[in-house]
Amino acid sequence: MIGDLGCGPGVFALAFARACPQGIVYASDIEPAQLDRVRERIHAEGAANVVPVLASPDDPHFPPGRLDVVFVADTYHHLEDRIAYFRRLRSVLKPGGRLAVLEYKPGKIPVGPPADHKLPAGVMQAEIEEAGYVQVEKFDVHLWHDFEVWRPVEPRD
Repeated sequence: MIGDLGCGPGVFALAFARACPQGIVYASDIEPAQLDRVRERIHAEGAANVVPVLASPDDPHFPPGRLDVVFVADTYHHLEDRIAYFRRLRSVLKPGGRLAVLEYKPGKIPVGPPADHKLPAGVMQAEIEEAGYVQVEKFDVHLWHDFEVWRPVEPRD
């Protein structure tokens, strides 16, 4: 099972659903209009394994202890009280579960939010570590994004 946190219109959620047709993808977003787009795409593609979930500012409303992966794309910098948020997020991962974060690189780049809305270099890593995760891998394969995979340091709470 995969949780797509801040799923937007479902670009990644639907890709995960196609890649894992026997699994379930929870597409969570705080904006109801984004979930409307997800539902339209589910209907258009016949993706019966995607579950739209209306998130709260401090909770994606994923099922506890069930997810293999929580995927966060271009959303991390939007979250409030990120350390507490990601501490709580550990509870949705099953043993061996991972956190995968795709986030805009810091500084001025031609896509994404303005530089002053992005996190300075090293902030995300420090926050995720403080929230109780250790980095498993870091991929530097894209001009404008960093992609990192994390696991909880200790078993989930």
